[in-house]
Amino acid sequence: WASLALCGVGYSLLPRAAASALAPLHFWLHNAGLVLITAGLVLIGLGSYPTGRSLGLTGASILALAAIAFTLNFWRAAAAQRRAGVA
Repeated sequence: WASLALCGVGYSLLPRAAASALAPLHFWLHNAGLVLITAGLVLIGLGSYPTGRSLGLTGASILALAAIAFTLNFWRAAAAQRRAGVA
């Protein structure tokens, strides 16, 4: 959850990235991944290790996709800002 807050700081520092189509994709992937990880942890805590582990790993994979979307978005926006000569 804290990583999404840090991404929000990045988006506020680079508004061009926040206006990109990748920003909402990042947001929804990140939140879906967190929900699945949390559900997986709850299931593990309730004794359903195989199902919880699978759910947690699926959530972590989705979270990794969200991180890739954020990184790609941020790099593209920063490069565009540099080309435009904006500090």
